[in-house]
Amino acid sequence: MTFQADLKTLLLSAGLTNIVNGSLPHTPDEVVMTKIGTGLDANETHDGMVYDRPRALILIRAATSATAWVNVALAFAALRKRNFSVNGNRYLSVVPLDSPTELGKDGQKPARHEVSFNVQAVKG
Repeated sequence: MTFQADLKTLLLSAGLTNIVNGSLPHTPDEVVMTKIGTGLDANETHDGMVYDRPRALILIRAATSATAWVNVALAFAALRKRNFSVNGNRYLSVVPLDSPTELGKDGQKPARHEVSFNVQAVKG
């Protein structure tokens, strides 16, 4: 499994639904978008271990700002972790880069909020 699949597993376990990868679709109005970037140096080694260090962006779109705040808080709590495994993959940390941020409304008028994380996973 990939980090993208593990990320979806964590978000689903927090009660979030309508999770899509990569770009925000026009519908539905309530959606959780995930985007994985390269983040920091992807192959840093330490003590003989090799790590993946991607960056994860979570963007929440909801019909109301209150719902968007609840959903971004659920995502924040589900992902902010240290020393855990998901689907057999070991993660040393998922650390937020910032607090959840309100982005305002998009062209469809739903509220949008986002939060980003640096991830450190053990390779192999």
